[in-house]
Amino acid sequence: MHVLLAKYLVLLMLCAFVAIVQHCAEQWYAGRPIFRLRLGILLTLVVITFILKWVIFPSMTQQHVRAYRPTASQQDLQEGARAYRLWKTGFHFVHLFVVLGSFSQLWQVTRNQSSYRELGMHQFRG
Repeated sequence: MHVLLAKYLVLLMLCAFVAIVQHCAEQWYAGRPIFRLRLGILLTLVVITFILKWVIFPSMTQQHVRAYRPTASQQDLQEGARAYRLWKTGFHFVHLFVVLGSFSQLWQVTRNQSSYRELGMHQFRG
């Protein structure tokens, strides 16, 4: 489970990086300034994902090993299991913010609003 979770976090960081590049390229191509709210949301997702990957996940893994190693005393088992549950709950709580931010980015990208300059038939003179 922890191996899959580690790979998922790497995939999440990669997707956030691609979204930032896509957003900047789209705004540059359209000749508009970069929309700071969307870029801020994306950068926040990247920072939160880095925190998940390199702060919360290693601590959670360390407590999991502490709680479930075969040579642990009863006190280590109880304290490790409690600490693991707390870290896991914190991980899922922070991950919820990442998922909500990802869905807000998906909504921004896929809503029916054209970002290109389109000309209507009434704009041509001939």
